Amino acid sequence: DLTAASDRAALNQMIIDADIIISNFQKKVAEKLALTPEQIQTLNPTAIIAQLSAYTYDDPRPGYDLVMQGETGWISMNGIDKDHVAKLPVALIDIIASHQMKEAILIALWQKALHHKGSIIHVSLYDSSLSALANQATNYLIAGHIPQPLGTLHPNIAPYGDLFSDSRSNKFMLAIGSDGQFKKLWDTLKLPTENYPTFDLNSNRVKNRSQLTSILQSHFVLCELDDLEGIFTTCNIPYCKIRNLQEVFNVLDSKPMIQLNVIDGIEVATVKHTAFKIYQKEN
Repeated sequence: DLTAASDRAALNQMIIDADIIISNFQKKVAEKLALTPEQIQTLNPTAIIAQLSAYTYDDPRPGYDLVMQGETGWISMNGIDKDHVAKLPVALIDIIASHQMKEAILIALWQKALHHKGSIIHVSLYDSSLSALANQATNYLIAGHIPQPLGTLHPNIAPYGDLFSDSRSNKFMLAIGSDGQFKKLWDTLKLPTENYPTFDLNSNRVKNRSQLTSILQSHFVLCELDDLEGIFTTCNIPYCKIRNLQEVFNVLDSKPMIQLNVIDGIEVATVKHTAFKIYQKEN
């Protein structure tokens, strides 16, 4: 209880002892509690103080992942078509913002090591969301292209994200990233050579996507995915199965990311939130 003198004294001591302090208090709340970044800095001038906000620190609007997905364009281009848009099924904007904050803290730690000074960091959900728009933002800012919902399709590459099914209705997608990969796919599947010039360049494949998808699907529906996987793997053609989470966590590649925890005396499995390993050279 930060309004209680003893609890506030305990918090102040934690601030004095801390190297890094992270806060997501809105400004009006921080001012009421005397815990703005500048006030925290008076207690610990060498600390790295990271402030998370929804928009700017002065903006009183609260932050919700759904709102950010809507206001920064994600929902407008996610889904099947303009009448069937969708939100991302995880709070990805929150996760992106946390990585932005982590990067900022690492930079501030490096600066502190060099100059022995603390820092105040401001990270917003809104800016973090915009930063992750990547090629979609570039398409608009350079060419004025407003992305529309395409389901799994890539707006600039084909076949990339195009959904296919085999003779048993198993779903899979191709991720062909170059003209060379596509030619290898076409030749490996022994598709009609007379049709190839229509699709030789990526720009032609994007333009004639429906025709290309129809030709490929008419071939794939005669095959079983196990056989196609062998062909794709041998020829180094990128593809993926469409797995549900039960299938995902039954794959050997996923097992190392599962960790066991004891919560209230019960052992439960969760996914690890760190996905890296650090190796140091032995002397």
